Amino acid sequence: MTVSGGTSPETTDTQDGAAPPTDRGRTVALLVLALVAATVATQLRYSGAPPWATVWAEDGRLFLFEAWDLGARSLWHPYAGYLHTVPRLLALVATVLPVRLVDAWFSLASGGIVAGLATYGWFASASLLTTRWARTALAAFVVLCSWGAYETLANITNLHYYLMAGGVLALADTRGGRGRQALGSVVCLAATLSSIFAPLLGPVAAWRLWRDRRALGAPTLWPVWATIVGTGLQAVAVLGRMRAGESVGDAGGAPLDLIWIYLQRVVTELVTGHTVGRQLWLSVGAVLVVVVALAVGAVLVAGIVREQTTAARATTVALVLGSITFFAALLFVRGPDVQLAVTWDGGHVPTNGGRYALVPGILLVVAILRSLEAVQLRPGLLAGVVTPGLVLGGVLVLAMWSFDARPATLRSAGPAWNVEVDVAEDACTSPEEIAQVVIPPRQGDADWRAPLRCADLGGG
Repeated sequence: MTVSGGTSPETTDTQDGAAPPTDRGRTVALLVLALVAATVATQLRYSGAPPWATVWAEDGRLFLFEAWDLGARSLWHPYAGYLHTVPRLLALVATVLPVRLVDAWFSLASGGIVAGLATYGWFASASLLTTRWARTALAAFVVLCSWGAYETLANITNLHYYLMAGGVLALADTRGGRGRQALGSVVCLAATLSSIFAPLLGPVAAWRLWRDRRALGAPTLWPVWATIVGTGLQAVAVLGRMRAGESVGDAGGAPLDLIWIYLQRVVTELVTGHTVGRQLWLSVGAVLVVVVALAVGAVLVAGIVREQTTAARATTVALVLGSITFFAALLFVRGPDVQLAVTWDGGHVPTNGGRYALVPGILLVVAILRSLEAVQLRPGLLAGVVTPGLVLGGVLVLAMWSFDARPATLRSAGPAWNVEVDVAEDACTSPEEIAQVVIPPRQGDADWRAPLRCADLGGG
């Protein structure tokens, strides 16, 4: 991978984004505003029961229960064969809070981390995107993309997908100073210690290591060392579980099927959003996927042709190939059952599985934005206005589609956390009894439940 973001003066960064004292206060204020706005946006993507009033699936049944049961030992306790360090850290914090605040903590902490990653991505993507409008579009897309509107946002279980996207941007950030490289190292370490897909950061880390091989102690390589350490620790945990006989993933599936699903769930949903895409799919079927794929391909080819250097062209191509590879690896590891479940087939247009499209979609968006930067009108009266306006407008339209969609998902159907805590507490007969707090998703006899000690239920 060769990172090239052009030579636009718009992204001539000083070390750590240093600014004159008169501008520093304004910068901090804008950052705080962006973080707050993005965090609020993550909380408004559901209809029905709001995310801050529910505890989702593994958040309660696994991470919260084991944090109370095992304490700090839970950090090294794998789930599904691998480590989930960031969710477990957040769950440990939840154990010192009143039990009736756990739902709000998980939702707001997760939303805040996603907002922070989007804001960090605005800075870190300067090595890939030469204009502020493109970086703004990318940051907005991380928060507003349609894949986050269902069960991906506002829970700690799926944070590792956002962290992996942040890890890619951190490893590609060649312009940041010591502070940004240190922050990128934290992102890379968090991503690799929380995801089975940590090795997928390897190619970008290898490129970064080769690029700066003559300065192995330089801050620019801090994210690489963090990636290596995190991946190594994750590998130890995974191999330990495999030696114990635990299955890690369920590899299988046909490569051609994976490409078709990629065109459906990544490329088409990126352009149409889920709601409009679903309606068009039910009307015209596979024609929709073909038309969207050709349009996106045309934009990418036009941008690659217009790039001024071979390195810039190679970067865009690498982003597209990385997007496809990442998606294929996710579905291949998850196995044929998941591939079937996330495929648009006939009248079936699933809302689940969007998390698998998140990182591939972000990589593809970066490639598209680079292409749009390359083909925008230059010079001329409207130079730098038409393309940015269209792109930012497109992001807002996509967000509007996502907000309008807001179906009653498995999470937003409830039940509310505090209601079920009250029900469980009323059923308790002794402090040491284990109560079963019902949480979404509701699945009849297979309802998800958070097992908690009755003594803990009375703490809120």
